[in-house]
Amino acid sequence: MKKLIVICVIFINLCNLCYTQDIHFTQFFEAPIIVNPSFTGGFNGSQRIVLNYRNQWNSIGEAYNTLALTVDFSMLKGKLNRYDYTGAGIVFINEKAGNSRLNTLHFGIPLVFHKQLNEEQFIALSAHPGIVKRSIDYSNLEFDNQWDGFDFDEDLSTGEDFKLDNLTYFDIASGLLWYYDSQYKSLNLYGGISLHHINKPRQSFLDESDRLKRNVHITGGGQLEINKKLNVLPSFLILKQGTNFTTSIGSFVKYNIIDKNVYITQSYLYLGAWYRFGDAIMMVLKFSYENFNIGLSYDINVSGLNVASKLKGGPEISLSAAFPFSKAKQGKPIPCPRLD
Repeated sequence: MKKLIVICVIFINLCNLCYTQDIHFTQFFEAPIIVNPSFTGGFNGSQRIVLNYRNQWNSIGEAYNTLALTVDFSMLKGKLNRYDYTGAGIVFINEKAGNSRLNTLHFGIPLVFHKQLNEEQFIALSAHPGIVKRSIDYSNLEFDNQWDGFDFDEDLSTGEDFKLDNLTYFDIASGLLWYYDSQYKSLNLYGGISLHHINKPRQSFLDESDRLKRNVHITGGGQLEINKKLNVLPSFLILKQGTNFTTSIGSFVKYNIIDKNVYITQSYLYLGAWYRFGDAIMMVLKFSYENFNIGLSYDINVSGLNVASKLKGGPEISLSAAFPFSKAKQGKPIPCPRLD
């Protein structure tokens, strides 16, 4: 078993040297701008802050840690044609992966325009330019030249000629989003597609011709009111990058803890489960109080790696807050894709 774990860890790190699949979160619905930049500004308020943290594969080696912070703004409400408005945001992502301490820093500024089609339907078109810096620590890797027949000796030469240990590149993404917001607020639907790494930037430390493959995200979902106390929020995410293809599908059940007819304050409890095909079952718990949300999730690994992972995937936490418009700007709520 120990040999299997070592092989898995080495294999994962070698994959990181040659090709890296994009960052993804179990709670993708709590990281909307990262999934599709057209979600930027798509909320009923003036500012929104979202923090996501994910820890993965801690059971089979050095953990993969991902931290993302997004801030977005809804702008020009009431200054354009009816419900047309714009949005802008800031995206910061930091990922540390595996024994090689492969570090990826992303900074981006998504921009979006939301256009009303009719009383209940809207589309949003966006662009997300960004700068990415990647670095790696080769001293934490072990190579076949360092095997002395009994153990790995870090004092032995690797026999490799590494020319780069960091690189910086420009990256751009774009997205399209459609959403339906019922006038009676009993039904909300959304669906979108986004394309990431449009310019296919160089991402390898070893080969200048090795370009980051374009990544397509297709997402959809909605919110249906069952009664005054209960809503369901199904959603899915499809990712396609090179030969990698993943699909996640599931749903929240949203329960209104406080009676709206008695109290102004709103508080909700969300219970949900998603399945990432061939990979993991994902359990999610979320609590919302007024404009503040906290979400907790855990992946139960069911892939071929579960022998080494012992069914353990990774915990994840999300924190978010949306700030309402000032009293001078308050009016009829902005139609938007309702993710919670």
